[in-house]
Amino acid sequence: MSLFIWMMMFLLLIISLRKKHYKWTKFKVMITVIVGFALMFSITFFILRY
Repeated sequence: MSLFIWMMMFLLLIISLRKKHYKWTKFKVMITVIVGFALMFSITFFILRY
């Protein structure tokens, strides 16, 4: 699941590089929300697996 999180972060990095004029505050909020969801998903997957 860590690979999935890294892929999401890489995708966000590409988006951030493409949209440099975009406001950083909104981008930071978006990052925190997406990373939070990814962490929740990974934790639930880990609990269900074991």
